Amino acid sequence: IKFQVVMQFALHELEAGLKKYNDESLPTASRYGIGGAVHALDEWWAFYAGSLEAGTANGFGPYILAEKRSKNFGTNTCNVGNGGVSCVNKHLIDRTNNLKVLMQSEGNSAEILKDVKCMRALLKVGPIQGCLEYAYKSSVASAGDLPVQK
Repeated sequence: IKFQVVMQFALHELEAGLKKYNDESLPTASRYGIGGAVHALDEWWAFYAGSLEAGTANGFGPYILAEKRSKNFGTNTCNVGNGGVSCVNKHLIDRTNNLKVLMQSEGNSAEILKDVKCMRALLKVGPIQGCLEYAYKSSVASAGDLPVQK
């Protein structure tokens, strides 16, 4: 449950940043300033990675899901910079850092939306890998119980 609920709240913070950036009714400082869209990105990453993560899947945020599943699916070939190896997490932090730059000035909506769409897709990788892994484990475990077909 923690991966689903916390990941959804982290995604909510990412979407809040996008909304603040595009909200023309807000003053410029609230849109492009440190307390605006960029602040929402900081919250997104705080909820996604958590404060205890050291890159070894020892934290409590959804970040660990991508780290734990990466070795079983060959997505463990990246250097996240904190000891982590998940390419999903590497791409997410790279996109987050790119958004922090883009969201500090106007006129970047198309590029921001491109990054956010990519991040939405990347967030699905860990749970899908988990579903595949446990489906495989349960099918192998129960395969011995099946009658032999003649």
